[in-house]
Amino acid sequence: MDTIIERFKRRLDEYWLFAATQYELRDIQAGVAQNAVKYVLVGATLAKTPGVLNYDYSSLRINGGTADIPIGLGEFPVTAGVNLNA
Repeated sequence: MDTIIERFKRRLDEYWLFAATQYELRDIQAGVAQNAVKYVLVGATLAKTPGVLNYDYSSLRINGGTADIPIGLGEFPVTAGVNLNA
């Protein structure tokens, strides 16, 4: 399980970079885009992690919730912890 968690964390780090830089600054400043951690993409990242055979989508929580998380200008998401159950 520790190996799977480490793999998932590495993949999350890759996704965080994408999420924080998805839109260009001019689009964000013009109000036509906002960077965000997408709930569904975190789930997809988990599903594609080697060693994960399946997961209960309804039990996935990000910061305790199931909603997308907006990322403000100059902010960057980080992984504080990961809990997976076998």
